[in-house]
Amino acid sequence: RESLLTTATLMLIVIFIYTHVGHAAFKSHYHLDPHNGNATGCSSLAECLLTHFDPGLRSDTGISEYLSELTTLDDDSRMSYESIFGRLCYDVSYWAIVSVTLINMVAGIIIDSFGQLRDLHNKAQMDMTTKCFICGLNASEFNREDSGFDNHTSKEHNMFYYLYLREYLRSKDPNEYTGQESYVDGIIKQGSIAYVPIGKALALGRGIRHSGGRWFGTNKHKDK
Repeated sequence: RESLLTTATLMLIVIFIYTHVGHAAFKSHYHLDPHNGNATGCSSLAECLLTHFDPGLRSDTGISEYLSELTTLDDDSRMSYESIFGRLCYDVSYWAIVSVTLINMVAGIIIDSFGQLRDLHNKAQMDMTTKCFICGLNASEFNREDSGFDNHTSKEHNMFYYLYLREYLRSKDPNEYTGQESYVDGIIKQGSIAYVPIGKALALGRGIRHSGGRWFGTNKHKDK
């Protein structure tokens, strides 16, 4: 976003400079409508600026499309070769700097931004299919167990269960909370997610040991 704003600001400054040069040196060369001599497009600095911003930016050939052709200048206006060379530099430089370089830079930044968004989306999709949203553990670890990754994400660490828990606590009278509910509600009010078992899963034996020696929520026993 910052690079796009910087490039757009640079483009505005460059066009403003070209507008001043065109109005000062080539004011009589502008013609928006060849059949209407009054529609020069550069009778004032404001009109010249509008010409450079509107049709000038939309034209693939730059601003020269709205100026008199160089081949007729020597006969009609009796311009010196120095003046013709100045117009040539003005036309070509505007086309090269504004129409080609700056506009393509803006287009390139926009395309890159969409590419980055696509990569982030693909990465998120990959994480959703290969990692548990709650604990963040890889699917391969659960697939080595009997329950499997699908069972883990649909029953043990279903993300919607945690959403339902938050909504349940929000709608319940705090005076009726159990000890566990009061603890979780306090953590949520602190803006913390410490109640989420990040990096822990009972199916893998990474949980809280029950006082009787059994891993809570599983049938597996561990040696003390």
